[in-house]
Amino acid sequence: MNTPDNNPYPDSSPSPAKSADGDKGTVLAGFFIGWGLVIGSSMLGGFLVSILAGFSNLIGGYNSLLFQGVSGVSFTLPLVTVIVAMVWFGNKGKSKIVKGIAAAIASMIALVLLLVAACFGIFAMSGSGFH
Repeated sequence: MNTPDNNPYPDSSPSPAKSADGDKGTVLAGFFIGWGLVIGSSMLGGFLVSILAGFSNLIGGYNSLLFQGVSGVSFTLPLVTVIVAMVWFGNKGKSKIVKGIAAAIASMIALVLLLVAACFGIFAMSGSGFH
């Protein structure tokens, strides 16, 4: 026999559950990852240059091609690691972490601008005739 449907909203369906490989992570985690990568890769680059400087007499001095090359790579290492991390997290679908790393880069640029402005202010107020 015909029984009435007790569901007052027959067309409503439960919302789909988020997939397991959805956007995980937070912007704050990406921010700390960005700063950690820059600080860690800068320390690694400085460590490599200091080791190479200890052996500078064996490799032809500070003007040798090897020393200049390692110094150049260590200078660009922080930027390269951050870009690689952004691409890697972006390919994994973690856009919030990528946004956090981009925010970390923006905060680093802002920090550099503030420090440069402070240095110019100190230099201008030191009485050196700087206008």
